[in-house]
Amino acid sequence: MGDRDMALHRAIVVAAHNEVLLNLFNGFVPRVRRAMIEMLRLRPVPDEAADQGAHAAVLAAVADRRAEDAARASRAHLDALKASVTGSA
Repeated sequence: MGDRDMALHRAIVVAAHNEVLLNLFNGFVPRVRRAMIEMLRLRPVPDEAADQGAHAAVLAAVADRRAEDAARASRAHLDALKASVTGSA
């Protein structure tokens, strides 16, 4: 899951056509990847289908150039992930 997630996130950064953002992403990927793998080991994603659905919503919005929808879908996904990790709503 970690490598697929990193590839997805990198593809979204590449789609932004922002060289500075891409350089930042490439610089912190190794550390983030290790942290994500450890997090998932400690607390697996409870609903992998929902996680994949959230990623699909973000990708669809990016592909259709709907920036506000992509931002909303990303925020909703991150909020749900945070809640699943911390046990908060």
